[in-house]
Amino acid sequence: MSRLLLAVLLLGACETPPADSDPPEVVDDGPDWTGAEPSVRADLRLKRWRQVSLDLQGALSLTEDQICRETGLYDCADLHAVPLGGVSIANGIFEPVDALSVTTGLAIERMVLQACWNRLALDRAAEAPVVFAEIPLDGDTLEVAQAEAQAATLYRRMLGRDPEPEERDALVGLHAGVVEDGGGNAEWALMSCFALGTSTEALLY
Repeated sequence: MSRLLLAVLLLGACETPPADSDPPEVVDDGPDWTGAEPSVRADLRLKRWRQVSLDLQGALSLTEDQICRETGLYDCADLHAVPLGGVSIANGIFEPVDALSVTTGLAIERMVLQACWNRLALDRAAEAPVVFAEIPLDGDTLEVAQAEAQAATLYRRMLGRDPEPEERDALVGLHAGVVEDGGGNAEWALMSCFALGTSTEALLY
């Protein structure tokens, strides 16, 4: 009896479905969309000395002579041309060096810091400041609205865009640290300008 029951169960399991039964419907949702195609080639490049100088001139409303001069005599862009992707005919370097130099970062920071300092000095002496016009440069206290307005101005000038809220807040938040270290509004403005001018967004294209 048990063998008969087992045989019936096996036959039932192997039973072929009726020929007229409909196959399961296949739903076509179309091709999967994963967004924009990934870049085939990442081609970010560091700006060369001339581009850095021109960008600073435009962002800070300075002339070429006002960007940076070593010992007050020599153009920083000319002196640091080789580590910033330029050439030096006098030294027999006729083609740009492919690899970054160990002094590339220092040369960029030197130019940006001096340019920001020069603009700050001009604005402190001017009746109508050009770049640092949103804050009182003397003293060490700021209203939040003043700091946010100055941060927005620096972002627009240095990076050509408005800051995201978290970016603006981070820059404004630097003020407290500068004051704790003995600085004031002018020092905060200087370091904010320097931070944006040496960011990867400002230096790569």
